[in-house]
Formats: sequence, C-alpha cells, structure tokens
Amino acid sequence: MTKEELKALGLTDEQVSKITEDYGKNYVSKSQFNEKNEALKNAEKEKGELTKQIEGLKKNNDSNADLKKQIEAMQEAAKAMETEHATQLAQMKLDAAVEHSLTVAKAKNIKAARALLDLKDAKPDEKGEVIGLSDKIKELQKSDAYLFESNDGQKKEVGGVHPGAGSDNNGTAAKLTVQQQFERALGI
Repeated sequence: MTKEELKALGLTDEQVSKITEDYGKNYVSKSQFNEKNEALKNAEKEKGELTKQIEGLKKNNDSNADLKKQIEAMQEAAKAMETEHATQLAQMKLDAAVEHSLTVAKAKNIKAARALLDLKDAKPDEKGEVIGLSDKIKELQKSDAYLFESNDGQKKEVGGVHPGAGSDNNGTAAKLTVQQQFERALGI
C-alpha cells in the first residue's frame, strides 16, 4: 500500500512512516517479486533442458561404449595387418635374396633349386643377404649338380642335325647347290 492509501485509512504520519520502513525489511515490492518469479521460471526451464541433455548424453554414452569397442577392435585389426604386412615384406626380401643368390650361382631352374634348399630358419641380415645361404647353395651344387650350369667353361655340343652342315664328313655337301642337295637326297 502506498502512503496515501494508509493515510486514507486514518493512520497518522508517524504510523505510516513506521509501516513503510517495515516494508523494506519484511516485505518485497511487486516488481522485485515479479523479477524473482521470472528468474525462478527461467531456472526451472533450464533445469528441464539440462535434464533432457543429460538423458541424451546417457544414451550417447551407451553408444560411445560401443564406438570405443569398435575403435579398439579396429586398432587391433590395424596392428594385425601391420604385423602381417611386416611378415610379408620380410618374406619378399628373403625370396629376393635367395633368388639373387641362386642366379649368381647359375641355377638352371631357380624354382627347383629353391625347393631343395632348407630355408626354415633363414633370415636376411642388414645387407639383405641370407645368413648361411651360400653354404647351403654350395652343398646343393655338390649334391644336385644338374641344377646348375657347369663352371668348367666348356660349351657342350648338342648332337643332331646342324643346318648348313653337310652330311658328308669331307664337307662336299656344303659346297653343293640347293638343287644338287635335293637330287642327292632323293637319289636321282
């Protein structure tokens, strides 16, 4: 109530001033009440929104656990693939080193010679050479020499017909013309 309303009720100025002093201590004005009421309504709205967000986060955290499991599985698969790749790369280096060594040793058939080599524990060193491979190849050259070209430097002559060479030992067939050679062959 305002001071005028209190005076209209028949109160004295002294009583009106005491009542108005009491307003500030024990009572809140309507504008302050409305402000506090609006603030409370806003706080309740925010509380509702936060509750919804928390529930959403709980749902997402459940799927996050699934995602974490998937990520861990993918990381394990990546490690397995990396290990497999390293193994394949080491095998390729070993194969290349063995093939090179057999080529240098003049193997006629690298695949056959490799099949006879014992390469269970073979591993390439820093230079890419297989440890103990040269000894194994030397043993194979002794035991299965037919797999390697001979080192004596002699070229073996293959028997059979040699074009342009005559059938006579004296070399007369080489001097004959083609027609004469046909006639001779046919016995004419």
